[in-house]
Amino acid sequence: MAAKKLYLYLAKRDKKGFNLLSVFHHGYDFPATRVQDVSSLSLPAHLQTRISKTKHDERMLWELWIEGAESFEDLKQSLKDRGYSNIPVHSSPKHESQETTTRKKGETKKASPMPKTKILNKSSVKTMLRKKKS
Repeated sequence: MAAKKLYLYLAKRDKKGFNLLSVFHHGYDFPATRVQDVSSLSLPAHLQTRISKTKHDERMLWELWIEGAESFEDLKQSLKDRGYSNIPVHSSPKHESQETTTRKKGETKKASPMPKTKILNKSSVKTMLRKKKS
């Protein structure tokens, strides 16, 4: 028996699709529950703000749900049994939690360097700043 996972997702109000937001690894069963307040989930601050913003932006057509399942296939079957259609095939969440990212021990995520630009002729660069009158 595989370990249970908690899936946090947006489900369309007309049951014509859903978007997976995040996956958490927990060992207990959790029935499908509509989430009214994201702060009640006790998520990390950065994840809570991103999910709250997504919920707020999509509030007219989508509802936030949380549900426990052993795998993404079990979650899809549960949604189909409740009448949902247009269920995506992939299980990649929109917002990844620290638990879902996998890195090797000691590996850190490096920020991508900003591309360097060369300005050959600085006088040809247009600017919106006004030139001072001498």
